[in-house]
Amino acid sequence: MPRLRVSLGLNSGSRSGQPACTVVIDPSGAALMQAVSNKLRLKKREAASANLYVWSTGVRVDLAAADISGCVADGDLVVVGFGEPFAGKQPAAAAAGSDPRAWEARWEARSADLALVEWRDAVAMNRALGRLSTLLEHPAHRGRLV
Repeated sequence: MPRLRVSLGLNSGSRSGQPACTVVIDPSGAALMQAVSNKLRLKKREAASANLYVWSTGVRVDLAAADISGCVADGDLVVVGFGEPFAGKQPAAAAAGSDPRAWEARWEARSADLALVEWRDAVAMNRALGRLSTLLEHPAHRGRLV
């Protein structure tokens, strides 16, 4: 998996939403929490009660997830909060309870080696896959690649 470059900051206080540092991590919840704990010098008690949010979307990061690249993108600012609600400005879709990135694609894990993806539309698929989507959409290959 490609590594992510994310900025870290605080959710509340006078420096709310401002990056304190930048790290390059593996895209897992455990690696992100370890980086937050180390770089922001959190105590064990603080780290245990910490909530992480993506500043641009207001989405809470699932720290137990093995892959967080669905909610945290390269270059995002991730802020840490200690029980308080998200302090940033939420987009209209996020305020309504849905993550704007989550509905671009739906994932279904069939086994440890196979996941099916249903894309919202061709634009979202092309943005995520780039040139690989041309191969997947080609009529000669449709149904053969799975």
